Amino acid sequence: DALTEIDEKQGIDLTATIVYQATCTNVIVEGNTYTVYGIQMLSGKPGHYFVEDEIQDITLQANQICRMVDLLNCGKVSAVHFRDVVMDSILQL
Repeated sequence: DALTEIDEKQGIDLTATIVYQATCTNVIVEGNTYTVYGIQMLSGKPGHYFVEDEIQDITLQANQICRMVDLLNCGKVSAVHFRDVVMDSILQL
């Protein structure tokens, strides 16, 4: 219920079957640690989502991922277009 409440406050359509969320991962490259951001595509209904697809390591910029996630959710991008939309967005970064 707490997650549903958060979604409602953010204006996320609770009837959606596909939603997107940002992810972050720490990676180590040549002894340096970096936080990289990606996007998960979740399928299901509020409170009962599972990861259907994920693209990791898209960018080092959290604000870019948040913007992409907002656009994916607001545009209600379908599952078949997820990867194409993300790749097109990356080319514009």
